[in-house]
Amino acid sequence: MSILVFSKCAQQMAPSGGIRDLYPPTLDTNKLNPAIPSNFSTNFEAKEIVLQFNEYFVLDKPTKNIIITPVPSQSPSYRIKGKKLIIGLESELKDSTTYTINFGDAIKDITEGNVTKNFNYVFSTGSYIDSLTSSKGEYARCFYKVGGGKCYRNAL
Repeated sequence: MSILVFSKCAQQMAPSGGIRDLYPPTLDTNKLNPAIPSNFSTNFEAKEIVLQFNEYFVLDKPTKNIIITPVPSQSPSYRIKGKKLIIGLESELKDSTTYTINFGDAIKDITEGNVTKNFNYVFSTGSYIDSLTSSKGEYARCFYKVGGGKCYRNAL
C-alpha cells in the first residue's frame, strides 16, 4: 500500500480579471443600426430612441447630466436593457424643429466608470437639421436642463 503525499503545486491567488478597460462606451458600429432612428434623422416621428453601445454601461444622474434642447414639455424616460439605452419620448415634439440630446457625463462603463464624452444625439421633426446659424454667420446655442429653466449659452 502506498501513501500519496499532496503538496501545493501552485501559489493560490485571486484571478487578475484581465486587462484594465481604458475606453468609454461608444455606439456599437458593428451593429447594422447602432441608433434607431439613426443619429441626425430628419422627419422624426418616433416615440422612443434606442442606442446600442459596445459594452455594458450605467446611466449616471440622467436628469442632471442630460440636456435636451429645445426642452420637451415632459421629461423623457430612460431605461437600460443589456447594452441598449432606450429613451422614451413622453411628450409631443414641435413641428420642423431640430432637437439635440447632449449626454454630458451620464454614460459610464459599468466596470471602470470611463465617461463617454461629447456624445450628442440629434434629430429633426422637419426635413433638415437646423445648423443654428443666422444670416450674419453668427450663432448662439441655448441649452436648458429638463425641469430647469436656466439657459446655458454656447454649451457645446
